[in-house]
Amino acid sequence: MQQSTIQAVTYTKDVAAIDRILEAYCLYYIGNASVSKITQQKFQFATSSLQLTLTGRTFIRQIEGPKKLFLIYILCAVVNVLPGRTMPRDNKQVQIQEFVIVNDECKPVIFTMWEEFLDSYAAQLVDVAPTFPIILIITQVKNYCQAYTPIPQAAELQNWVKGNCTYIEKSVPDRLYEREHQTIETPAENQF
Repeated sequence: MQQSTIQAVTYTKDVAAIDRILEAYCLYYIGNASVSKITQQKFQFATSSLQLTLTGRTFIRQIEGPKKLFLIYILCAVVNVLPGRTMPRDNKQVQIQEFVIVNDECKPVIFTMWEEFLDSYAAQLVDVAPTFPIILIITQVKNYCQAYTPIPQAAELQNWVKGNCTYIEKSVPDRLYEREHQTIETPAENQF
């Protein structure tokens, strides 16, 4: 059976209400949400080309049952540090630090650390970013980031980074971590 995903959006006046209801890694019954086609592919982040629009009047009820612990592991190389900035969260502005990382698919993406990680993990990564460190990101409800991961896959990724500096250096100014700028092909798998 093939899994598919659908994304949901909410707009300014309903964000706070929806944010209080939804929890990460939980399943929900959702009713009275409008369904629309995603008109610009660059805004499609799920497998379905449809999206739900959630409002304060949308029926949302968590499905009862044992909660599964979902862990996501991302082995990547940090290739650049973007300028720190603020973002709205919980009706206030919070500091974030963004990094351009290259994952094991050799694709540059943005990795964001929120203010609770700025003095610890983010500060360490900013210091060592010029050396293209290999890190293992383990994420669930709480995040964890380990630098200098002593596993064989980390050594393979480090070798790929060393051999593809030209591609990495091009990925940052060309903003290849943004979907609309991903016009060049990533290196062939045999280069990894």
